[in-house]
Amino acid sequence: MFSTLYLVAALAVSAPLDLKPTSAAEKQAATCVKACTDCQLACDRCYLHCAWKVLGGDKEHAASMHMCLGCADACRFASSLTAKHNPMACHASECCMKCCSDTATACEKFPDDKSMVECAKACRDCEKVCKAMMTK
Repeated sequence: MFSTLYLVAALAVSAPLDLKPTSAAEKQAATCVKACTDCQLACDRCYLHCAWKVLGGDKEHAASMHMCLGCADACRFASSLTAKHNPMACHASECCMKCCSDTATACEKFPDDKSMVECAKACRDCEKVCKAMMTK
């Protein structure tokens, strides 16, 4: 058993990596992975921004702080499954789409806050891409 795993690992490491998407489905998956990864990073940054705001006494950011945390996790999960072409990626994309929508709505309540605006934009972009994945 272990020798088979070592063989698979050795082949995976030694195999040349051609990461360029070739089919339309692979290109769409690559677009989804990028959007989810970008959104996850934006939500992680926004979570930290909100946490500092809350620590400074601005309790209005508490809800969006928690939304960003959950959305980042959903995006990370969707990105991972999509990148692996896992058949469960459609379920993760649906969850991600809903989390992005809710988080964008929470962040859009702060139109004068650059961090919140950037996060909302990344969430809306990701939501759009995940929705397109769901319709294909």
